Parts: sequence; C-alpha cells; structure tokens
Amino acid sequence: LSALTNVIRPVIAAKFCNPKNGRCATCYGVLDSGAEADYLSDRIAKELGLETEEDIVGICQATNIVKTRVQLADIILMSTDGSYHAEIEDIMIGEFPNAA
Repeated sequence: LSALTNVIRPVIAAKFCNPKNGRCATCYGVLDSGAEADYLSDRIAKELGLETEEDIVGICQATNIVKTRVQLADIILMSTDGSYHAEIEDIMIGEFPNAA
C-alpha cells in the first residue's frame, strides 16, 4: 500500500491461527476483494510458528507477470469475536508487494 493511493481499502482486526500448533495472533488485515491471492507477513508467520513450503508462482503486476519463489502455508482466519472462521490454504508468506 502506498500513502499516495486514493483507493479506500477496508482494514479489519482479525485473528490468524496456526492449525498445527494452535498459536494465534491478533493483528490488522487489509481486505482486497480484487486480489487473487492471500498474503501474510513473514513476521506474523514466524510468531505463529508456521511450517512453509516453497513454490514458484506468477505475481501479476500492472504491466506483466513475474515468476517468483514464495513460501506458502495454511492458516485459520477468525474474526476477533469468533463469529467467523475460515481455513486458508497456501497463503503467501513474505514481504507485502509494493503498490508504488
């Protein structure tokens, strides 16, 4: 995300959990209904103790597709009040893509 963009993206508090060891972290997330993939910061992944697998994926940018190696993991996403629960497979772990 860039401070210079004029697009409003919803930001929510959510609970991210490791389905294998039960560790959870509550943090803010950006909802992007146009995204084709899910991202989680490497800092949160380490905090949760996620086991990752490496894969090569195509990352779509404004003018091209860049093939890059990424770390993938499975997580559980929950609302902070516990009313929503989703199992997410192959979330990409790493630094967030730069919107600039």
